[in-house]
Amino acid sequence: MTEASYHGLPAHNPPEMQRCSLAAVTLQLKALGIQNVLRFDFLSPPPPESLSRALELLFALGALTEAGELTQPIGDRMARLPLEPQLAAMLLAAEEEACVEEAAAVAALLSVQSVFTVSRAKELEAARAPFAVYEGDSVTLLNVHRRFLRQLKRHGSARAGSWCRRHRLNERVLERCSHVKAQLLRQLARLGVASCSAAERPDLGGTTGTDGVRRAIVRGYFVSAAQVVTGGEYAATHTSAALSLNPNSALWRAPPEWIVFHETAFTAEKEYVLSATKIEREWLTELKGPSDFFEVVSQQRT
Repeated sequence: MTEASYHGLPAHNPPEMQRCSLAAVTLQLKALGIQNVLRFDFLSPPPPESLSRALELLFALGALTEAGELTQPIGDRMARLPLEPQLAAMLLAAEEEACVEEAAAVAALLSVQSVFTVSRAKELEAARAPFAVYEGDSVTLLNVHRRFLRQLKRHGSARAGSWCRRHRLNERVLERCSHVKAQLLRQLARLGVASCSAAERPDLGGTTGTDGVRRAIVRGYFVSAAQVVTGGEYAATHTSAALSLNPNSALWRAPPEWIVFHETAFTAEKEYVLSATKIEREWLTELKGPSDFFEVVSQQRT
């Protein structure tokens, strides 16, 4: 960092309320019965645009009515789940896709720190290679979780620990992920969502057995869809923002035409997508939720 850049930095970071997504906060306020969140007395008031984007996202996910009220049962269920709204929407949609167990695992994996113990690009690529699939980062993480549970069941915790060390995996994070997954499944059961696995409905899995899981991910993250422009460069479907695949992504060497992503990270030069998942274009126009959203977006643009 140059001296000029250093002196150009702000004296204090802005409050997190003013720079993060407000979808989860807005959903909880709605669940508490606060209808006009734009007039809520925040300690550090966020920009009105951030609240507007949060309301738009919650409406697109089916959590709010046109009048801004919490929907039943989707909005109420989303508010009761200890997850970001998009993850909660993915989890609830998984019931129709017959992959609740897999979606709970993905939600847990995206809620904890990295399952790998290495961070350098070449070391991470080598560690990820035995589990990597062309469907993307979320399914790759799901493979790690499945293989860990298989080792634990067949050989016990001691052998599973040795397996983790050989594959440069963080055993504690994987154990934590299993605990989070179990908690989510219990919470879903209390909400009336029955547990089911993609293995029970191979007809919904497509040729790779992951179509149901990826459709569930789309139904939570369709607002974060992007189309390839060239190489690893993408354009966000909703905002047209220029995005780049993370070089550490499982999709880096063969970028698919369409993806959805969990979040983005900014650098001085680019905005990178994290946890990208390969999807099919028709899912955005056929699935309930994404199809309604993109129909409205198309009408607004015309």
